[in-house]
Amino acid sequence: MYLAAEISGFTGHETRGHLDFTTRLGLLGSPGVLARGVLAMLRFDETQTLPKILIPVQVIAGQSDIATRLWAHHRLKHDIPNSEIVVLHPAGHMGLMERNAQFAEAVRSFGDSLKKV
Repeated sequence: MYLAAEISGFTGHETRGHLDFTTRLGLLGSPGVLARGVLAMLRFDETQTLPKILIPVQVIAGQSDIATRLWAHHRLKHDIPNSEIVVLHPAGHMGLMERNAQFAEAVRSFGDSLKKV
């Protein structure tokens, strides 16, 4: 399980605590619920909804995310009006943990920009 969490979520800059937390979190879930969720994602399509989102949106991506590819984040940025993209690097799917300072700064900066509107 540790190896799966490391390969799929991180880029080699995670702490032992990050890896342990992610692995334990994955083990807490029901395998059946996880399987149904993964299968549901294959049929999920909200592409028609994206242009209708009228609030400011910040898309945050991990440069090396193998679960949600970078092109998909750029597609969100392209299809959602009034959106911006921040790419964390190096970061994988768990960029929130792996690059927590970069992530927090991006969210803070985005929030500050909304105050000016």
